[in-house]
Amino acid sequence: MNRKDDILSFSDVKKGSDALPSLTDEAQPEIVMPTSTQSAIAVSTIETKRLLLRPTEASDWPWVRDFLTCKDTMAHLGGHQQESDAWRTLAQWIGLWSLTDAAMFGVVNKSSGEWIGRIGPWHPLHWPTQEVGWGLRKAHWGNGYAFEAASACIDYAFETLGWDAVTHLIADENIASQRLAKRLGSAPSEYVKLPGSLSDVELQVWRQRKSEWRSSR
Repeated sequence: MNRKDDILSFSDVKKGSDALPSLTDEAQPEIVMPTSTQSAIAVSTIETKRLLLRPTEASDWPWVRDFLTCKDTMAHLGGHQQESDAWRTLAQWIGLWSLTDAAMFGVVNKSSGEWIGRIGPWHPLHWPTQEVGWGLRKAHWGNGYAFEAASACIDYAFETLGWDAVTHLIADENIASQRLAKRLGSAPSEYVKLPGSLSDVELQVWRQRKSEWRSSR
């Protein structure tokens, strides 16, 4: 999905008669907004043999709560959350689709209709790379769902979003994700730190380019 981005800047926002303090060029935030003619939600549904990938919805909450409050599932995803924090995370996932065309998909098992995780491309503000990430509820590990969904999402990132490369940011101790990244054709590269409140987290970049993905298909 190639498009010119509309940029919303907060530098000129005023409250009453008092202008907010000016931001420096380095600190000034930029938020990418979808164009009115290309709604991310309207076009972003992918179907594979066993899975439906679509934006996570409010009705997915019971399964999302199970995902986010599980210690094993969240071991390499920032740690498990309390229920109130998990609800706010759900709100963030839903809201991200109104801000960008690269937001992780909710993964639905077509045979059961159950939300089993979230996988897909995303590149939030100041994120160090354009990433295809993954995470599934523990009950659904070991069935090949992550590979199936991630493969479809890499296709989407290259063919629809127009990315030249995809990455996966993986902790050294996350052996299962390293195996999946290797199976997908990505190779380990440099280390990066995450932005904002996650700035103490350093992860290794696993990367592959569009030409490499195409040649392996």
